[in-house]
Amino acid sequence: MNFNDIQNPRELLSYMIENVIYAFVGKNNKIYDNPESDEWYDWYSECKVQTGEEILKTNVGICWDQVELERLWFKNHNYTYKTLFVYFESDTENSFPTHSFLLYKNKDKWYWFEHAFDVYEDIFEFDTFEDALRNVIDAFFHRALDTGAATNGDKNLIKCFEYDELTSSLSVDEYMNHVTSGKEISIKNILDI
Repeated sequence: MNFNDIQNPRELLSYMIENVIYAFVGKNNKIYDNPESDEWYDWYSECKVQTGEEILKTNVGICWDQVELERLWFKNHNYTYKTLFVYFESDTENSFPTHSFLLYKNKDKWYWFEHAFDVYEDIFEFDTFEDALRNVIDAFFHRALDTGAATNGDKNLIKCFEYDELTSSLSVDEYMNHVTSGKEISIKNILDI
């Protein structure tokens, strides 16, 4: 299936499952596709976060990139959607995960569209935006707990931002500045922090 022929979110997910792999493109345009390799750990200095158009050419991306491809499709099909970034805000060096994701509205429901978060690869339906956001952040937090990257006491470090489209590829630092310069979403009431 061609990207331009996709008619609905389910077809978009199928397209991504068939065509997009979880990997990153380096500044040298090398594709890093083995998370078990020593090279994978160069992502901070090497990763080039791509626009939606760029990922159509490379067919690779981590969640940061893949959301831009999703945004491209939802924007072109006139959906109401939000692109969000969640992370643990800490001033110390750490191995906390981050996650970018897209929520979209269809009729009176909100949906979590997910291709880059392994066991959650699917489209999930919720009655409200807040319910959708709560579920994504809960999944994100529990995954961090399960992998040992976070402890229960780290829950109060979680922050969430809604952010705008990338207009060009960015380095990791540029991406972090871009997403955290967006609109902060208050999640204290959602997570009971």
